[in-house]
Amino acid sequence: ANYHGTTMLTQTMRGMWDGLYARMERGGAYRVVPVRPNSIADVRAQIAHFRQRYRAELEANPDLVEQAVQTVQTVQRSALWRRALACPERLVEVPLQMLIPAAECASGLPTIRRGVIDLAFREPEGWVIVDYKTDNVADHAVAPLVDYYRPQVQSYAEAWQKLVGQPVHEVGLFFTRPNRYVQW
Repeated sequence: ANYHGTTMLTQTMRGMWDGLYARMERGGAYRVVPVRPNSIADVRAQIAHFRQRYRAELEANPDLVEQAVQTVQTVQRSALWRRALACPERLVEVPLQMLIPAAECASGLPTIRRGVIDLAFREPEGWVIVDYKTDNVADHAVAPLVDYYRPQVQSYAEAWQKLVGQPVHEVGLFFTRPNRYVQW
């Protein structure tokens, strides 16, 4: 199953499945190579190490490494990222947990919703909350995905506003392929 369109692998890397990563790594299912957020130099260094260790697996999918680097570069070259860099208060990969009261849940039970805010930065008008989407989608397919992901990111924005006690003035999705930012 997935949570708001993220894979179980992504969720595991974000700490949402306690202990699963270690068990899967011991079993040889996958290996995560951590990198500092938004550091191309660190991405390249870690990928070089990864290539050395997992040469045979990478030969089966040679475009994987280049896709990862291109994704980071797309974000770093975007107008959105320049806006974030211009702000003294900016955060990346912010874990978030929200208790949803029983009255607001279809099950009638209180529920803990977990997620990660990919980018939050404060402009004079208020906070901007952004979620990155790295799926390879055609430009014409973005609108249905915005409709699909909007509740996820909107819930992050509402939780953030309650948490920090400051207004959120913009919420958006940044699609790295086709390099498009959609805000509301």
